[in-house]
Amino acid sequence: MKKIIDVIFKKRYFVITIFIVILLNMISTSVFRGWRLDMTPTKNFSLSPKSKLVVSDLKDPVRIKLFFSKDIPAPYDRIEKSLREILWQYKSYAGSRFTYEFFHIDSSKNQNHAEGSDQQMAMQEGVYPVSVQQIEEGSIKMVQVYMGMSIHYGAITDAIPAFQSLDLLEFQVTNLLDKVVSYQRKMQNLDHKIEVGLYLPKDFIQSSGELGVKGLDEVAAKVASVVEASNEKSFGKLEFKSYDNYGADVQVLSWLDAIGVNKIFWGSAKNGVKNLAHAVLVVKNGENVAVYELLEPTIVLTGTQLQRFYKVKDLSNLEGKIYGLVNNVLKIKEQIAYLEDKGALPLKEARQTAFNSDADNSEDSLSHFYAEASKTYDIVPVKIKDLLSISMKTLIISGLTEAMTDAELFQIDQFLMKGGKLIIFHAPFDIAPPSQGQGEVALVKNQSNLDKLLNAYGVSFEDGMVLDKSSYEAILPNRFGQQEKRSVTYIPKLIGDSINHDYRPFKNVKNFFLAKMGSIQINKEKLKSEGIQIKRVLSSSPQAWVSTHISDEDSGEAKMGVKAFAYLLKGRFHSYFEGVDPKTENPAVSGEYIKVANNSGAIFILSSTSPLSNVFFSPQQEQVVTSFMNLIDDMGGDPKWSDLRDKINLYPLVDSPNEGDPSFKKIISSSKNLEVFNAFIIPLGLVFVGFYMFFRRKKYRKTLDKFSS
Repeated sequence: MKKIIDVIFKKRYFVITIFIVILLNMISTSVFRGWRLDMTPTKNFSLSPKSKLVVSDLKDPVRIKLFFSKDIPAPYDRIEKSLREILWQYKSYAGSRFTYEFFHIDSSKNQNHAEGSDQQMAMQEGVYPVSVQQIEEGSIKMVQVYMGMSIHYGAITDAIPAFQSLDLLEFQVTNLLDKVVSYQRKMQNLDHKIEVGLYLPKDFIQSSGELGVKGLDEVAAKVASVVEASNEKSFGKLEFKSYDNYGADVQVLSWLDAIGVNKIFWGSAKNGVKNLAHAVLVVKNGENVAVYELLEPTIVLTGTQLQRFYKVKDLSNLEGKIYGLVNNVLKIKEQIAYLEDKGALPLKEARQTAFNSDADNSEDSLSHFYAEASKTYDIVPVKIKDLLSISMKTLIISGLTEAMTDAELFQIDQFLMKGGKLIIFHAPFDIAPPSQGQGEVALVKNQSNLDKLLNAYGVSFEDGMVLDKSSYEAILPNRFGQQEKRSVTYIPKLIGDSINHDYRPFKNVKNFFLAKMGSIQINKEKLKSEGIQIKRVLSSSPQAWVSTHISDEDSGEAKMGVKAFAYLLKGRFHSYFEGVDPKTENPAVSGEYIKVANNSGAIFILSSTSPLSNVFFSPQQEQVVTSFMNLIDDMGGDPKWSDLRDKINLYPLVDSPNEGDPSFKKIISSSKNLEVFNAFIIPLGLVFVGFYMFFRRKKYRKTLDKFSS
């Protein structure tokens, strides 16, 4: 036996053994490629089900080009490494159909116009340099770097011009893949052509030189050639039309006005009235329309007068613009309705002008929400009179203030009775400022009449606003004018048991702030008798109370307790108009209507409009953004997107509470257990196995020696 052992350790056999080990390692790597044990709660190091689904649906080869500058400053230098890891996982699922290549650009060299350079290739692919901060020798400076990617799928090309965050990588790549795959499938199945119309009057072109608009006479030829090139990649489904003589066509002018095209007034006619023109691309697919303005205005002060001048936009990426417009009119994404009238908060911010350049920080605008939601869904504004004629199954209602008639409430009611889903952000009160800047802020009951409808579904509100001692803290002046840290009690902090982590959209949320909350009361007896499922989703801390005015002094300690902020109700609801005879009692209700829902519907009700407003739905409040986008996924969209969004929320956005707080322990218990397992249990286990094998082998050698002797 001893001779056998000696033979095994001869050089040639040792080499053969090492070769066999390496070969087995290579085989296992090939066979089990893409497999890993990911123990993170949100599966941060594995492809999400949505990504796997998109990759498995590829019909044509995908080629991805990634452009990164050399020596990108921290923390952006980690993006390339993370992307390599993610793309490797994509390839493990797609196989030979998925290829990718990295191009490294020396940003210090000015090669932007060098023929065949990587910089020129990057810009042709739709990737452009961005400015990032670099700390060097104690000073901060801005540097231009490339860190984007393009994708080629069949004849379709699209790009991510620049990655801005480590947290969004898989979401962005999967979203782009899903976009190009869906575009190809939709275009191939289209049985008609999409019109790309250029509205640019001849007389305006002829006078453009006098008006100082350079290059306008070249626009028509440029657009025609780009549409022709785009048509080759769109399976011949685009049709270019030039409208240059429609000045007397009232119907065309009215239609352009209705779809929101900018009017250009120039020169003057014989009667002294300014001439009217447009310079716009209109892409039309049936009733679906998307527009792209070709001129951008600038207002210049000359002497004592303001004058408006125009210049042609940069059309170097016109093909990409047309591709985006066609995507919009194809309605590829899941559609979700948004009620836009009855005083609802505006979905899009006002059109920017020289005097209105930024509406981003408005509390009364949902433009941030609209921009984020539009990445995965088609948010469609609808009017209340049209609710029963739309095909969408989910309706968002936010911030209604105008009184609704029974006929209008009937539209919402019957939408729900048909099995629809309502996502309602409703402030039960309006805030009236003090008269002439003096006195207290008053709370006035909301006049929309939405409360009447909700009451029929078992939902009501306490009078007043919820104030909470567990709230946002700010440096504010006290009554003596001294600065001190104080709790802003009308901005409660939701953490721990205030968030129902059993409800999927909020499963991985740590904490966030909301503002101006009402207190929801549920008629549990009524709802249970109707078979409605009840789930409380968000609530205050136990140190909250309801007040009819904002005052820290009125603590209402005798009435302190947990106040409900949001509920989810599911089931077959009973109509608000149940038992009403439409012929005699309510003329607003005519004909047959649904008294008890035939199909299960759902209501998510939250007692504030703050979550979707630009103040809270912002990059600084990532957990608000992720939570309420997850809610949209759950109520009316694709829940698989939530798995991608949850990977964004790796860290809490507000200061952690005291470690002795039970809610804190509950939140971090899973992550701490994982850290302990990775840091101690696995290494100790390996050490134990090592010692066990060592002593076992030592004992085995003694046995062999004893036997051989």
